[in-house]
Amino acid sequence: MTPQSYQPLIAKRYVFVNIPLQTGLCHGICILEKECLTFLQNKPTNMTRYLIAAFLLPLLILACGKKTQPHVENQLTKMNYSTYEEVWKKIDSLEQQQLYQSAQTLVEELAEKAKNEKNAPQIVKTTVYRCKYLQYLSDEGNAPVMALELFRQEMEQAPFPAKPLMQSMLAERYANYLRDHRWELQNRTDMAEVGEDPATWPGEEFERRSNALYLQSVSDERIREVAIETFDALTLPGRYNKGLRPTLYDFLAHRALDHFANEQSYLHRPSYAFYIEDPRAFAPAEEFVQWKINTRDTVSYKYRALVLFQELLRFRMARQEITHGADALLDADRKRLKFVYENGSQPDKDQLYTEALQKLRTTFGESPLKTDILADLAAWYYDKGQKYTAGMADETYRYHWKKALEICEEGLRLPKDPDGLS
Repeated sequence: MTPQSYQPLIAKRYVFVNIPLQTGLCHGICILEKECLTFLQNKPTNMTRYLIAAFLLPLLILACGKKTQPHVENQLTKMNYSTYEEVWKKIDSLEQQQLYQSAQTLVEELAEKAKNEKNAPQIVKTTVYRCKYLQYLSDEGNAPVMALELFRQEMEQAPFPAKPLMQSMLAERYANYLRDHRWELQNRTDMAEVGEDPATWPGEEFERRSNALYLQSVSDERIREVAIETFDALTLPGRYNKGLRPTLYDFLAHRALDHFANEQSYLHRPSYAFYIEDPRAFAPAEEFVQWKINTRDTVSYKYRALVLFQELLRFRMARQEITHGADALLDADRKRLKFVYENGSQPDKDQLYTEALQKLRTTFGESPLKTDILADLAAWYYDKGQKYTAGMADETYRYHWKKALEICEEGLRLPKDPDGLS
């Protein structure tokens, strides 16, 4: 078995529903139930498509031209159900029949019920669906912007713990709107003062607001005590995720990290731009969290990611004695080391990275996630091994593929974890 064929066996995780991933792997929780996916699979095909990304899944929304509904659409459905689950089943049924206006009516009624009961998961879910139907049924050309504003207004009024979750969602919506309308927005001039209408914002304003919302989403320390199970009404558990995102803070922190780890900034970079040059970025977690990162460039994505990693690891280190606590710590620390390796400019970062992974391998030798450490090491040896060609005078990387295979075989010999973490 080659390192390539082995990697999926020792690095499996769960992914966000329908979201393309640069790495092919993602540490998270699959969000939202099947209703939206069913809606997308059965939508009419004779309309202009808009890609509008929601936090919980990317929604392909159709918004242009008058939507023709069957005559039965006029038979508005009144909500008379005892549970939220019953209403969502009815909404799903209406979507299957392409009765979107009736489905929208039920969602609006369900949203009022959720607000009155301060039901955080249902407030979030109904807001996602309201934005979807607004874009689908609206004749306005700026329906995507209208949906952004609707989501913002609902976020501002949302109770805890719905609000921090919706802050993260809106942050992603802004970032995705900027990505999808980059060519249009680049012609707008950045101004010292901007209004509250997203239709007038330059790209820089979308980016600033997205960044601020991601940071705000993890700023309320109460989310550290909110179990992720609180949002079971929204989530589908991943296959290999048990215990890795035990709290809402873990979940939102990893989302913020995913954002700041992929820097594609509109904002001007100063002459004193921050670079990851200090070897302490590779230090063991207990040393890394004590590192005082000094820079004037505090808006740097790399700087913000390192600070978020410090906060997350500090939080995880204090809770590693609880069930799966050590696994959540190891998962976060591996993510940190990979980020530093990919973004660091240390001349000896290959050595620093592999030594750091070997230390993790020793420290967490009994963890079911040890296979992930081995996957990272095998991937590094395999990548370096590609630099060698038979007959080269420089044999530095000659046996790296052999080493990668040995590490993969070690992983295969490990017992399978009963909780499905490896």
